[in-house]
Amino acid sequence: MLYLISYDIENNKKRQKIAELLKGYGERVQYSVFECHLTKNELEKIKSYILKEVQLEKKDSVRIYLICDACSKKVISIGKPREAKRSYFVI
Repeated sequence: MLYLISYDIENNKKRQKIAELLKGYGERVQYSVFECHLTKNELEKIKSYILKEVQLEKKDSVRIYLICDACSKKVISIGKPREAKRSYFVI
């Protein structure tokens, strides 16, 4: 499933932790926004990490949106073109 994950975190260290985590799961499409193709298990790992390791303050937020297949095909992007998706092969 495709998820759009955005964050607004004041503390630089905490913000960097979230960014580094999400880089391992998806593509950064804006400074604090990632598109991630995740399994349910991967989504739970991300949520758990944020809750346990990052410990957000009351003024911080992380929002996770599920983007259905039909909706993902209708995404409109204006400006910077998307980079080609990388394929990974294990031999």
